[in-house]
Amino acid sequence: MKALQLDAKEAISKNIKKIIAEKGMTQSQLATKAGISQSALSQVLTGSRWPDYSTIVSICDALKCEHTEITSNPDLLDAFKKLKSLK
Repeated sequence: MKALQLDAKEAISKNIKKIIAEKGMTQSQLATKAGISQSALSQVLTGSRWPDYSTIVSICDALKCEHTEITSNPDLLDAFKKLKSLK
């Protein structure tokens, strides 16, 4: 189960980094716009912190994107399904 959580964290991190690059933003700018600390954002982007729903919403608002752009990924969806079935 822990491996699946790491896969999901990695997918979310990768998606956020991709959107940051597409928008031409820095991580610092995103943290400020999202109203979260740079440390918290860094932890999400390195996969050491699981973002809660409010953090995802704040990041999406700051990036002006839908949450599905951050959470949608075939590998990520499979990981979430496996996690759900293990609970």
